Amino acid sequence: MKHILFMCWVGIALPFTSAAQNDDHLTLNDTLVVKLTGQTQVRVIGESMLKIISYTRADSLKNVFINDFNAALSKSENKQLPVKVFYLIHPNGNRRLKMKQEEYADEAFELGKEVYSITENLPKHELNLFDLHSGILMQFYVNDTTDLKEIADLNLLAAINFALANKKEVKRNYRYDMVQRLDGFTEVKKYRTRYETIEMTPVAGITLVGNVPTPIVGASLHYNYRNKYNQDVFKTGIKMSGYFFTDFSGGKFNKVYSNTGYDLFFLVNSNPRSKNSFSYGLEGGFIAKSPKSDGVFTGNPGHFGFLLEYKGFQYSFGFIHYSKQHGIPTIGVKLPF
Repeated sequence: MKHILFMCWVGIALPFTSAAQNDDHLTLNDTLVVKLTGQTQVRVIGESMLKIISYTRADSLKNVFINDFNAALSKSENKQLPVKVFYLIHPNGNRRLKMKQEEYADEAFELGKEVYSITENLPKHELNLFDLHSGILMQFYVNDTTDLKEIADLNLLAAINFALANKKEVKRNYRYDMVQRLDGFTEVKKYRTRYETIEMTPVAGITLVGNVPTPIVGASLHYNYRNKYNQDVFKTGIKMSGYFFTDFSGGKFNKVYSNTGYDLFFLVNSNPRSKNSFSYGLEGGFIAKSPKSDGVFTGNPGHFGFLLEYKGFQYSFGFIHYSKQHGIPTIGVKLPF
């Protein structure tokens, strides 16, 4: 009994431990893109589109950054425009500038970033300004110092106000692109992935009923609601599962017993803005004897439990309820489909 419980807990804990050791816990952010001449562009990235279009420090911090950057570049022995620049402005007013030149070779190659850069047609020079007080990141993509002059002349507040005038539409998107014209700004593209689905998927796994490991096979019909980042917000539905018990008494296989469980379930995403969040919820129903075979359970006992879902794996912790005096604990895991 102790060994079976230990193995179940190890199987449940390992995926979460691996996730805790992985630095790829990326939080999804919104982005306002202002495209200028050629490849030159500015990106304002924040926690939400509403926070971005209410940001009023963009031009003042941009000008401070460009003045500090030009001063640092003029003092540098290498007069070439750095490949990457990181500029941090602390809430106490302190500022820090770091520059990476062409020969910088310690940075690991990331295929995903390179493909994204080609797809977006981004220049190779990336200048990053972090406003640590507001959590806003401004990225300036340029090819040379001439493009930097164009960014210095850009009225970012006017671009933000253009988006603010379309607040109702803008806030529905996780990215909003505009282009600067002689007479102002024009919307060019918006990005939003939000949809609802009704899905039917197979169910397969194993559940520890008391101290007996029991295979589970069945099907789930559920409704999924996702946000604009295509992340699950909540999921609800009905699940039918077959519980299979084997009789190995007397040193030989004798018979298979089966019961069918019917459960309603509801799952909520713990953080629908994170790519590595998990969902939690409840399930409840009853267990009936299968019509064509003998079952272990009689009298249609109730089944109740707490659910955790991470990367498609669903873990259940519950009990089969006969009466106030009689209940059987259950621990289970279902495979992703």
